[in-house]
Amino acid sequence: MPKYFLQEELNDFDKWLDEETSNGRYFVCLQENQVVACGGYFYDDDRQKAGLSWGMVNETLHGTGIGTQLTKFRIQEMKATFPEATYMIDTSQHTAPFYEKMGFVNKEITPNGFGEGMHKHYMEIA
Repeated sequence: MPKYFLQEELNDFDKWLDEETSNGRYFVCLQENQVVACGGYFYDDDRQKAGLSWGMVNETLHGTGIGTQLTKFRIQEMKATFPEATYMIDTSQHTAPFYEKMGFVNKEITPNGFGEGMHKHYMEIA
């Protein structure tokens, strides 16, 4: 369980992966037949927003560019699939600086929005 997620989010992640109605895609990156990174995107019909979802990279590979490549790919795919949407991510204070480097802008911060000590950053990208 990465430090970037709360233990109680594990069930949410499992449920999200099992849902057939996620209206998006999920990708994994392999290195020597081992999953080293993953992440996806989705479309929320109610909010007319497309967003990045559940992105993570093995902590030993942070700084190697895998996360940047995967995120750029997901943004490109999301924009091609949902060209009229607003593009967003809900992330924590731990990864918001990474997404800022990718072009996302903080729109709202909710203290403890994911749980105690895990602040929710709602961010958008043009």
